[in-house]
Amino acid sequence: MASSRPVRQRLPSGNLSGSLPWLRVRGRYLTDEFDQPVFLRGVTVRWLERGEPIGSSFLPPVDDDDLAVMQSWGATVLAVPIAQDLALYGSGDAPGEAYLRALDATIAAAAQAGLYTLVQLSLLSATIPSDVDERGRERFDPPLPNEQSLTLWGSLARRYSGEPAVLFDLFRSPHDPGPADATREIVAHFGWTVWRRWLLAMLGEIRRNHPRAVTIARGLVRGRDVSGFPLAYDDGTNPANVVYAGELTVGDPEGVLNGLKRIGGARPVGIVGWRAGSQQVSAVQRLGSQFASEGWHWLAADWTESEAPLVDYQPTGLRPTALGRAFQNALARPNPGAHLDHALAQAGVGRNRLSRVEAASPAPRFGRDPFAAPGVPGNRWARFGADGPIPDGDRPKMEKALGLAYELAQRPAFAAVFARTVSKLSGKELGSDACLDALDKMVINLAETAHDKRIREQLTADAEAIKVDPLYQSPPAMSIPNGTGVWIRQWQLKRDETVIAGTLIHESAHLAGAPADVLAEFALEAIHNAGYPRR
Repeated sequence: MASSRPVRQRLPSGNLSGSLPWLRVRGRYLTDEFDQPVFLRGVTVRWLERGEPIGSSFLPPVDDDDLAVMQSWGATVLAVPIAQDLALYGSGDAPGEAYLRALDATIAAAAQAGLYTLVQLSLLSATIPSDVDERGRERFDPPLPNEQSLTLWGSLARRYSGEPAVLFDLFRSPHDPGPADATREIVAHFGWTVWRRWLLAMLGEIRRNHPRAVTIARGLVRGRDVSGFPLAYDDGTNPANVVYAGELTVGDPEGVLNGLKRIGGARPVGIVGWRAGSQQVSAVQRLGSQFASEGWHWLAADWTESEAPLVDYQPTGLRPTALGRAFQNALARPNPGAHLDHALAQAGVGRNRLSRVEAASPAPRFGRDPFAAPGVPGNRWARFGADGPIPDGDRPKMEKALGLAYELAQRPAFAAVFARTVSKLSGKELGSDACLDALDKMVINLAETAHDKRIREQLTADAEAIKVDPLYQSPPAMSIPNGTGVWIRQWQLKRDETVIAGTLIHESAHLAGAPADVLAEFALEAIHNAGYPRR
């Protein structure tokens, strides 16, 4: 259809963030610059928090192979705990700047893999233990930040003020000091009055240097007590761009989960530190489903460092453990309810005021295995719509065609052609998943029985054009650039599955931003030359 919208320009970005957009909090959602919900799900790599220098430098805590696996699992964020003393002063011959350069390299590599980086203040010292456990073993587990933590956050906020890929986790695990912790001489127990002041002080240092920053604020008692949230200033207003979080050890979840539910209806919440044992696979699967349905953010507490790693290093590459597969499945869980809530909120429509078309559309109609990765057979996110339902007899062929389209979209060579072609037409830089993303948001309808006024007008215009010129060829499908709906013609459903797949791919280009004009239609022949024809 000849309907186009102006290209929205991204906010200026730094040198490390690649094409990742800025995030912000809107109500209970974390959204990107285009008001699309973003759900932070990922893992934690701990190798930098007690990193030892090699000469005058530090090694990044994660390599490209790890990032590739995280990306393939569907992760969107990488948490990197750091040590305050290393970031401020370095170690040995390696200065603090060398430590931060290793962090810079991690942020850049993660962004290239499509992952945000959550910089987490974990340790005050990488070399001086804060306590000992019941067996007399040293523990690196500070109960509170200190004055230098404010200096650190001010410095990091300035360094990354132009980087949308960088998010901030204010402090890893607040708790009462242990028996051998020197902090105990100053304060043996602290509650929400003290912790709230620390959070607002750290947040203030970040805001002064980086007003756009998205920050994570954790609850007390190692994140299990979130009763003091949301934060508020003295005038009663709430800080912007804050995600409220707890920690979770599978086996004792109810307290923190109930607390997050209390505040999660109006603010973004999540589990930033999800620990599980190797025998707790089923619990991870159950909670993964729950977090997805709630639209919560979450991060697994470890990648390979704990006694229950998520991956093993094999001669042939990284292989997921049984626990890793459970977290992999949790990463693949869709958030349909959350997306619907956001769409309705944007439109100013409550659930009880849905129109006939809107009410019928949200539920996926293709079979989905929630433990399959996005886009693979059994977990395709495209759905049949209700504005012109596809006849039941045509749905098996449509499902086969959709499978071919998804398969094609996952081929690197085709994905590159699609992204390059649509990027030139839309004026915005698209990544290699552009076609998959467009297919995932597609709602497929039948044009001839549509109620949408724009589609009815196009059908009438096509009929008039044929009367004037019998050689006129109506388009086999219609869509709105940057939208979600696709209306396929009834006669096109009689074609071969590969031709229908080509039609879906063509319309996905419009959903991804390609305009609907004659020049664009000619240019889009490049994707058909690399894939399937649409006629």
